[in-house]
Amino acid sequence: MDRKLAGSLRSALGALAAGMREAPDFFVRAEGRFVSGAVGHPVGLVRAGGGFLLSIGAEEWAVGPDGFADKVAEKAALYDSLELEVTERGRVAILTADGSGVRLRSGGGSAPGMRGGVGSGRDGEHGGLWDPDGAAGRTAENTAHIRREGAERLLKAIGIMTGDGKVRNSMARKLTQADRFVGMMGRPLEAMLSGRKEGDIPVILDCACGKSYLSFVLNHHVNEGMRRKCRFVCVDSSAEVIAKSEGVARDLGYANMEFHVATVAEYAGKARADMVISLHACDTATDEALALGVGCGAKALVCVPCCHAEMNAQYSYGPFAEV
Repeated sequence: MDRKLAGSLRSALGALAAGMREAPDFFVRAEGRFVSGAVGHPVGLVRAGGGFLLSIGAEEWAVGPDGFADKVAEKAALYDSLELEVTERGRVAILTADGSGVRLRSGGGSAPGMRGGVGSGRDGEHGGLWDPDGAAGRTAENTAHIRREGAERLLKAIGIMTGDGKVRNSMARKLTQADRFVGMMGRPLEAMLSGRKEGDIPVILDCACGKSYLSFVLNHHVNEGMRRKCRFVCVDSSAEVIAKSEGVARDLGYANMEFHVATVAEYAGKARADMVISLHACDTATDEALALGVGCGAKALVCVPCCHAEMNAQYSYGPFAEV
């Protein structure tokens, strides 16, 4: 591979490395091969201790996420192409690099020389074809589930992307987080959508929604990507963020979204939801979201907790006072 292609490959690998840093427990394995002429050289990455073990041919290195990206990009100069499948809980990312460029997409199959065959991934509907010429060096744009070219209007509206189509440095982590969230939603969405009669539109309730980034992205994914109808109800105790979210929904024409100023506990008595989501809801709000979901008979609960400041304030144990 030439230097330009290797640089684009490093950026794509950086997107994968970012996910490994944020959620190392989600990583299962990576396997594939470098190809030189007609000869394939196996590539593998597995968890080892607190880090990872990378193998290329007969060589091995103990690496971290960035070390994995650096070493594979370094070795790429010795080969013609790379085919790599990265498996995490809830998703598979397929990376290919050859004379036609670098592509990073989601999929359910494997690259040639591995189990199954590349191309079985659903690139058109849920995948994310990465454009190295337009996104080199901006790894947050190398997302596997949020298609940049199809979601540009949305990403600009919620402040992740600038007017000229670049991801803001301050929002790169938020985009990666939202992309991984969408990637994990496959089974919960299937549980919610399966067996519904025509006209029975499901409701997703976003508890302690903040600026509603996840609901906006998920709304785009379900309605425009999956072509399924869905309603979103977003609840937060801050009148300011709710007002801003309402404005964004109007700008995007998302008439299927509604917003309420309330705590999760206050809204519980009014709730009707088929799925309850909550990401980093502070203090006991995550517990309240779980209780709300169980109480209203939601088919799926997707909650990621945040701090428990109220509970922590009640702890008192002398030997740990300095901590």
